[in-house]
Amino acid sequence: MLASAEHGEFQEGLEELGRTLGYSATRPRHQAATDCRWRGVFGNTREVATFEAKVEHVTDNMIHARDVGQAQNQYQRALAQYGRCGYTVRGTIATHLNDIATEARASLGTIRLVSKAAIQALFEKVALLLSDYRDTWSLEDLEARAVSAERVRARFPSAGWLTRALSVDDQFVSEQTLLGEWPVN
Repeated sequence: MLASAEHGEFQEGLEELGRTLGYSATRPRHQAATDCRWRGVFGNTREVATFEAKVEHVTDNMIHARDVGQAQNQYQRALAQYGRCGYTVRGTIATHLNDIATEARASLGTIRLVSKAAIQALFEKVALLLSDYRDTWSLEDLEARAVSAERVRARFPSAGWLTRALSVDDQFVSEQTLLGEWPVN
């Protein structure tokens, strides 16, 4: 689903990836809602990430001011709802597009453009870890399950990794940035 150019399919993939990572991942249904929102509490870290998906093919291959406006609205809504509860909120546009119109660049603010390839790489990393966990897991052997969990847990980043990845100075979040805190397999 994360490879799809269909908006709804990609949204569903984002939602499933968020849940797999332990977030409360939703696709709010009200008008002008974010395409996908991940909210989580990990240790003492509270974080929310909003995703505006721009995965359709457009003739000029760039992000426009209206796209950034949608992402800003979603970010501001999440900030108003969760910021007062101690959550760090980040807004993103998930896209395959590599360019941004001048008028849109000026209004990005803290919104980050996360490459579709980076999101797919994150999925692949998580799928590999879950596969490794499953390979050494045993229904009958509690000790084997504990060992498997500890072995895989060491290959996940520390709490707050997503917020830190989305807080970089660069407006584009690459695969290297998104996975920067994930230990090498």
